Amino acid sequence: MISHAYRPHPILQLRQINSPNQGFFCRFKSSARGNVYGKVSAGKKTAQRGSRSKRNANTAYKGGESKRVFQQAGELLYSINAVLSALKHAKNSGRRQIFKLHVQDSKLYENKRTGIHFIEELAKKIHVNIDYTTKHNLNNITQNVKHQGVALDCSEVNTPTINLTDLENLSNHPTSSRPPIILHLDEFNDPRNFGSVLRTAAFFDVDMITFAKKNSCPVSPTVSVVAAGAVDELSAQNKLQAVNMNTPDFLHAASSDCGYNIFGTSLNPNAIDATQMKLSKPTILVFGNEGRGMRKQVSNACDTLYKITTGATNGTSSVDSLNVGVSVGVCLWQLHSSAKGDMSY
Repeated sequence: MISHAYRPHPILQLRQINSPNQGFFCRFKSSARGNVYGKVSAGKKTAQRGSRSKRNANTAYKGGESKRVFQQAGELLYSINAVLSALKHAKNSGRRQIFKLHVQDSKLYENKRTGIHFIEELAKKIHVNIDYTTKHNLNNITQNVKHQGVALDCSEVNTPTINLTDLENLSNHPTSSRPPIILHLDEFNDPRNFGSVLRTAAFFDVDMITFAKKNSCPVSPTVSVVAAGAVDELSAQNKLQAVNMNTPDFLHAASSDCGYNIFGTSLNPNAIDATQMKLSKPTILVFGNEGRGMRKQVSNACDTLYKITTGATNGTSSVDSLNVGVSVGVCLWQLHSSAKGDMSY
């Protein structure tokens, strides 16, 4: 019998201690008045489990300990923005199938409505299987990434291959009053840089983003997470496409056959200041590898090379370049600004 149980609803935490009369001690943790100890008979060693544990239908028990059974069918997408965008654009994006949604159930008990509540509602609406689980299990599933309490098991994004007909259609039928802008990424290797650029491109409503299929990183979950949902949005709008031919041939064909301006970015001393960049007709803006920059053959295929000049005076800064995501933002802003002053297209 418990001798000092003064709280009507304490939180039970059991810790077994060997004792001569085959009993063990219970420690009751009270949020108001500390810990109280009492003895429980050996025949009453079963503690009731909470409703959260009952939700875990996929938990197998072996040797008295629980072991999470997890079978991944596709790739694992995580973070609120990426998962919410994947569910929102599930019908139209390049993801062919969504297998299961994993949700940290403790997040659903918060008083304030958050993105996880919207994710749960949307998943139920489109009939996605939901697995309510603990933070510990979700950490194991995602290998301890910053999942924000949610993970989505889904197929990878399928990116179609662009052809010259697509370029001609975009040039002849622009979607806005300004000339079309295509952002081309040549041999990007860092998924975080890739995701950052896609997010920037979506913000500026670029008409199409193309990337070299060879020697480039895939559109992975890391790319989707850094892009904060832009990957599935661009895929649903058919704006994210791969280039199957080598980049110089692609740029030459776009220039000679479809009439596109080809603008490259470079640290070359002979490059023109980016403030002189003008959007007067359909344009392809090219960015090279994050470390090496543009290859020589790609530079030769460009009509004009531009650079972003440093704001440091008298050479006081040791930083001579920007992160590629920032550079893309600066150049796209310049193109949009120039188009507002020239509506002759």
